[in-house]
Amino acid sequence: MDGGSRGGDTAEPSTQHSPSPDATRADEGVIKRAMNPLPLLLAAAPIVSAGPGDAPGDIVVKWKKKDVTLADIAPLGPSPATAAQTWAPFAEEHDYRMTLTDDGRVLLLTPRKKSTSKELKLIDKTCEYVDEILPSPEPADAAPATPPTPPPAPPDDGGEPGDDEAEWHFEYQWGAGEWRRDAETIVLVQASDMDDYIHAIELLAERFEYLRSWIDSARSFAGCTLQQPLAAIWLLGDKDLEEWDPENELVHRLTELLVLRRFDRQPAWLLQGLAWHVEYELQKSHYCFPWRSAFVFETEHTAWEAMLKAAHKGESELRMDDVCKLSRGDFQLDHARDAWGAAWFLVRYHDEALPTLLEDLRKLQREKGVVTHADGSWEKIPGYEPSAADQLALLQKAAGEEALADLLGFYQRGKSFKPKR
Repeated sequence: MDGGSRGGDTAEPSTQHSPSPDATRADEGVIKRAMNPLPLLLAAAPIVSAGPGDAPGDIVVKWKKKDVTLADIAPLGPSPATAAQTWAPFAEEHDYRMTLTDDGRVLLLTPRKKSTSKELKLIDKTCEYVDEILPSPEPADAAPATPPTPPPAPPDDGGEPGDDEAEWHFEYQWGAGEWRRDAETIVLVQASDMDDYIHAIELLAERFEYLRSWIDSARSFAGCTLQQPLAAIWLLGDKDLEEWDPENELVHRLTELLVLRRFDRQPAWLLQGLAWHVEYELQKSHYCFPWRSAFVFETEHTAWEAMLKAAHKGESELRMDDVCKLSRGDFQLDHARDAWGAAWFLVRYHDEALPTLLEDLRKLQREKGVVTHADGSWEKIPGYEPSAADQLALLQKAAGEEALADLLGFYQRGKSFKPKR
């Protein structure tokens, strides 16, 4: 999970043990209090298991500008229908419309009285741009990319997640079993007020046991983004929100989920850096600051390039430790700008190699981010991040041996930077 002003947090479930909190986000505006959280839960993907709700024949979604039932969207596969069935009780109780994109990739929930035209255009633009810069390295629905032998289910002894002495487990509510590339439907919920926001996160906590230790703190957030399931919820507005832009929230959070859907978990600097890149490319501003709860100065929305130049002026060397320093759980503006600059650099000068870098990082995570036991079972290492040395090796594979020197030149000169080759 990752959040924003007013607090927020990121949690990541391991395969067997309790999640480690990862944290939030916020903005700073003209000496105004920023309220801008966005939790993001990073993990594998779901087993088909619809939650309680209306009978499938009674559930209606807007698809291709028409009201249709789940039977009408069956050709899209099981994920759109199971996602809609899971969220149908919330939509009915709070009078929300469920709108599915033509390809079934995104299910949008908005208050019924609100027009969705602007949001749907933003979803399309975001998906198109992410597809352009991060094409899939293999066909959709390829073989599962998780370790082959799942761990045995731990006993349900009533222990609470977070209790070191207690095992825990959870059950997915929609999706495709093991993680499959581009298989799960992303759910975006635009909450009209805090009451609806709280009810939405409580729905998730009811279905995902590992979220229950997070729910109390999450009630104070203004938004959250989860990888498990692929979902994001945020406020359209609130009397306590300042320097807040719901459209930026949509673009940033959707980008994260699209990257996770296609490449699974990624290092924080690259995942957030790409989300900031797409946000700025489409919105010409930055409003999403994960894990931050503080004031936001007006210049912080549009002046990151100038700030990068100033921060790195006169430097003669850049280390990988500095590039990947952005950590989950605590917002650091300098590291955030560096992450954005690195993503921009890779998109601008190494676009063909960027999807391979993400895929290599996914494979590295799968190889080194798990512990395999003698019986062949495995479990994820909570909060695992690849070492700086491992990330540097993959960055150099993608961007050349002089990748760090080139990146420093880009930090210092921005758009005027010219690669040597």
